[in-house]
Amino acid sequence: MSNRGRVRWDEANLGEIEANKPVRQKITEPKTPYHPMIDDDGSLSPIRGSFDETVGDAVDADAIRTALSDVASSSRNNARRSDSETDRSGMSFREHRRAHYDEFRKVKELRRKGSLLEYEDDDDEFVRNDSSSSLSAGVKDIDIEEDDSAPPKKSS
Repeated sequence: MSNRGRVRWDEANLGEIEANKPVRQKITEPKTPYHPMIDDDGSLSPIRGSFDETVGDAVDADAIRTALSDVASSSRNNARRSDSETDRSGMSFREHRRAHYDEFRKVKELRRKGSLLEYEDDDDEFVRNDSSSSLSAGVKDIDIEEDDSAPPKKSS
């Protein structure tokens, strides 16, 4: 029981592993360039360049600022266009949805009136041989009006 709490190393096995260890190549990387922000007098400040470099930076900053404002204004115009496109697609979706649910209401109304049941009785043989649902067979010749100005559509 006294050996239970201790770790016993196999020194011979460890020596053999070290002897057979493959040779590894040392990876040499260049040092990361780092420029401390400490002046000769010990104060913290960015490295000072010549006056020409500073003026060049100001010109670059103005060019960057102009380019960014151009991009921002063009993206605002694109956003306006995409909003109108979104509105159009939303209207189209709402129209399709309305037509779909109106068709369902028509079928529901026909079922309530009993005319759909009469139609199904006439075509029982067709419904048995056809893999389509009885609902699609009953809706076959229903006229759906989407707009008052549009002529009624007949399905074939």
